[in-house]
Amino acid sequence: MSVAESSVNAHRIRLARLTVPRIGAWLADAWTDDEIPDTELAEPMTLTVAGLSLVGSLVRGETWQGSTRVRLVGGKGGWRRRLPARWYVSDAGVRASQVAADVATECGETISQGLASDPPLGAWYARQAWSASRTLAQLGCPWRVLDDGTTSLQAWPASRIGTTFDPTAYDAARCIVELATDTPSDWRPGRVFSYPRLPDGDFAISDVVMTVEPGKLRVQAWCTR
Repeated sequence: MSVAESSVNAHRIRLARLTVPRIGAWLADAWTDDEIPDTELAEPMTLTVAGLSLVGSLVRGETWQGSTRVRLVGGKGGWRRRLPARWYVSDAGVRASQVAADVATECGETISQGLASDPPLGAWYARQAWSASRTLAQLGCPWRVLDDGTTSLQAWPASRIGTTFDPTAYDAARCIVELATDTPSDWRPGRVFSYPRLPDGDFAISDVVMTVEPGKLRVQAWCTR
């Protein structure tokens, strides 16, 4: 996978590191080959890496000597925002979906996939004054930011990777598999794989790190056994 196939808003990437976690929003640091206009930095930004097209927002950026360095986060960056406390009372039971929807509205994010199950939290619920993402964690939401920038409150689908790959390094202590593949976009949290030259049994992917360097792309799967 060549560097020319990676970009931010169609500005070619020189170097980049993309982390896609099991829970939360993806995060990327990227350096472009040219300067990104300030008008683009204020808008939703599309990161293209290894066949993935991810919609996110600028956390911070700077231009220096013809190149722009940006840090991007999936979605609109709202899940990092601190929100005020809020009380909920309902004789029928306060629902986690109601609290999550309110948090999304207040922080400017969009939920496109709701909770798989929505048991009542009780007759009352006290939302603490902290970040929106911490409230989702307290609610037990396995949330993630989808490729289109919207948010899912459901876990990554678990399925086996069927495309070919070749492990190039294995860190047994941390259970990290570095690999070469023609289909990097298949490597997502929640997916499962095995390989004859690796220890017996399945590896379940927790996080994925993709690094763009001059002339090459490196994929690391952080796993559990």
